[in-house]
Amino acid sequence: WGQVLHKVSARLAHTPAQANWLLNIKSSEIQGDVRYWPEGNGRVQANLARVVLSSANKSARLATPTESPRAQAWPAMDVHVGELIYQGRLLGRVDMSAHRAGSSWVLDPFRLTVPEGALKAALTVTLATNGRQEVDSRFDMNTSDVGRSLARLGVNDSFRKGEGTLSGTLRWPGSVLDL
Repeated sequence: WGQVLHKVSARLAHTPAQANWLLNIKSSEIQGDVRYWPEGNGRVQANLARVVLSSANKSARLATPTESPRAQAWPAMDVHVGELIYQGRLLGRVDMSAHRAGSSWVLDPFRLTVPEGALKAALTVTLATNGRQEVDSRFDMNTSDVGRSLARLGVNDSFRKGEGTLSGTLRWPGSVLDL
């Protein structure tokens, strides 16, 4: 994670009848609501209008679900982000679900949607026998304007218009945050 929040205003409320907690947060980097239900390993539901991320400070990065000493205790998560902005670039809308499956952490589905297309992926983070993490993913990306999609990633003027579909699998050592 490695992110710092600025100009934070937050309100935390507990609803005993529904057995959940509600955090309303507004900062320069995040605006929205996060609900937490503590039953079992818990469940987090986040509905965030906007999330602004800069390059993560790798030395300050939080443990990911398989790195954490309490990895089995991470809650299931459903997250919606209306606008994801990374390093000043609007990447699009994000919808994802994550849950524990044995010793693995599964993000399925993960969707990034922009006006010109979408990226759909499923990722599984496992702890290898050597104690290191590995990520396995499969993805499908469709775009009606390849040039515009590449410009979102900072690759400007490399492609004019064009439609495209890209599907595949990726595997790498490390965490999802190492991508």
